[in-house]
Amino acid sequence: MALRAYGNWLYKTGGTLHELRHAILAAQRQYLHLKPLSSIVWELVSRWEHLEPPAHRVPIPEPISQAIVALAWCTGFRAFAGVTLLAFYGLGRIGEVLATTRADLLLPGADLWDQGDDVFLRLGSSKTSTRGRGRVQHLKITDRAAIRLIVAAFQDVDPERLKHQSTLEYYLQEVGAITALNALGDTATRKIKAAAATYAAVSVAAVNQ
Repeated sequence: MALRAYGNWLYKTGGTLHELRHAILAAQRQYLHLKPLSSIVWELVSRWEHLEPPAHRVPIPEPISQAIVALAWCTGFRAFAGVTLLAFYGLGRIGEVLATTRADLLLPGADLWDQGDDVFLRLGSSKTSTRGRGRVQHLKITDRAAIRLIVAAFQDVDPERLKHQSTLEYYLQEVGAITALNALGDTATRKIKAAAATYAAVSVAAVNQ
């Protein structure tokens, strides 16, 4: 009941739903017996969300992602392109990808069983690891063109952090402000479509380099 009272106080005093969620999760970690009893607090969270629906970041449209990757690859920023592909086609958060090492990345043919042609990225921790899911999770990439580029970008990389420049995380998180191709002007749309059209050719050429 103390948590519910805290939630009511936050709502009345201009607090945020984010604060209430984190307070509940912190209490559940500290007091393990609390979780079965916390439904009354989560019900308050649901009611708050109904009154103030959360605004989630809009994903980058695929043509923009492909254009970014094609241009990055052709200008020599191959690690940038590889990280972008891992996050986009693996449906992962960019911060999770940047926190991994090369040793967390399993490329096709890199295991002893040779059972598949997909790419897997091990996440040591993720945003959802405290929500009842496994503490260790994985991203799986099945897009063939993306896999060719990821392999070419990282197969010869020594074990190290995939994060290689401080602006990458900010860029990939905030580029969602461009929500769709339709929101762009005609010139920008044509340029993005032209760059995206080279994506397939770039992925094929990467194999032969």
